[in-house]
Amino acid sequence: MKTNTAIHFLAPPFLAVVLLSASHAQTCNTNIPLTTPDSEFTDHGDGTVTHHRTGLMWKKCKESLSGAACDQGIVSVMTWSEALTHAMSHELGNYTDWRLPNIKELATIAELACYEPAINLSVFPWRLYRRIWSSSPNASIATEAWALNIGNGNDNTQNKGALADVWLVRGGQ
Repeated sequence: MKTNTAIHFLAPPFLAVVLLSASHAQTCNTNIPLTTPDSEFTDHGDGTVTHHRTGLMWKKCKESLSGAACDQGIVSVMTWSEALTHAMSHELGNYTDWRLPNIKELATIAELACYEPAINLSVFPWRLYRRIWSSSPNASIATEAWALNIGNGNDNTQNKGALADVWLVRGGQ
């Protein structure tokens, strides 16, 4: 099932650009055990979800989206430095210590039995999937940082000036 969705990219000086993106229905392999079953999470009903295995609290929706189905708001993306700055000033659920997850933390919520997207959709009901920034810089190439491709669950590096989704976490480290 394909649907076209408008995506708004915000970049300094905050010019909005509208692009169309195709999204697909999630596919899961029932022969592979789920890596992020519902039983590992508690939804607090305030836009936050706790992952019991890691003890991390995640925002239920990626940045700029809200609502029980993460269907309110306009999807936006940021550069790596914008994402780091944004995280430091974010507040949700009476918490002000939100941050970008490191790449290992981000990988713990990838649902490896599924793709397009590789995420538990009953816990994190996302409409679109792309790369998600981590706080982990590439140790070999100063202009790159690690990101998770939520479409397939793979991590890779990309230029820090590229645009990617932002998903915040608190606790741990």
